[in-house]
Amino acid sequence: MKLHLLPVATLIAIAVAAITYSLWCFPWVTRYWFPSTFILKLSGSGTYVVVSDVHLWYSVPEIKYIGDLCRKVNATALIVAGDLFEERRRVTTPQELVDMYERALTALNLWNSINFVVHVLSMSSHDYDLWNSSTVVKVRGVNILIVEGILVLEVDRSRVYVLHGDYLCRNGFVAHVINRVFGDLFLEKLGRSVLKLGRGDWLIMGHTHISGIDYGSKVVNCGSWMRKVLRVNPSLTACVLRFELGRVVDVSLYKLVDGRWSKVH
Repeated sequence: MKLHLLPVATLIAIAVAAITYSLWCFPWVTRYWFPSTFILKLSGSGTYVVVSDVHLWYSVPEIKYIGDLCRKVNATALIVAGDLFEERRRVTTPQELVDMYERALTALNLWNSINFVVHVLSMSSHDYDLWNSSTVVKVRGVNILIVEGILVLEVDRSRVYVLHGDYLCRNGFVAHVINRVFGDLFLEKLGRSVLKLGRGDWLIMGHTHISGIDYGSKVVNCGSWMRKVLRVNPSLTACVLRFELGRVVDVSLYKLVDGRWSKVH
């Protein structure tokens, strides 16, 4: 009897483990965790460069061209949609943040290009744990706003949601596979539904390391700058977002090719 029960017990244990992992991996299903939201109210016009998944210090040397794009489009700010840093750590003092971001700004070649950076933290396996849901540090004249969860850029008639994407699927490899299998920015479109975005709102994220833009669905994935892993090449892409007179007038995807930036979508 025990010999017959063992396989059944094993199957039950595997099923329970799979269900438990799935519920953990997709927090939006049970909402055991819901990301905090930080609303950044904008006024007038502005141009914002959004990148994701830089993964310092496992990134490609081409990250130095991110600063060039900020200068090329005369960016108001750079927004990093999670995974700026590869190794997750606990940060306990503002000085630690200053030291980390000073190295990051140098690597991205951002000095003398912009004076405002927003970092939307990954909440799962990369970046770092913060003592508050948001904080601001100043590094050699550059103001850096650090937020957990979801950043909402809000102007008079438009909203743009910027997040890493780990609320939709905590495991980055699984998220990558999902978008490879289902294609067409599947998780990004799911995010619009999960977060209940309005028809005119945009969603911008990273996490999957697969860049793309869908104007009909108003979703963007910024891609990645991480070294090649498991045959996944860095996309070397960034999103450029333009506001004028209280509304979004242009959302585009740019790609770096041979040291030069060009608009691809």
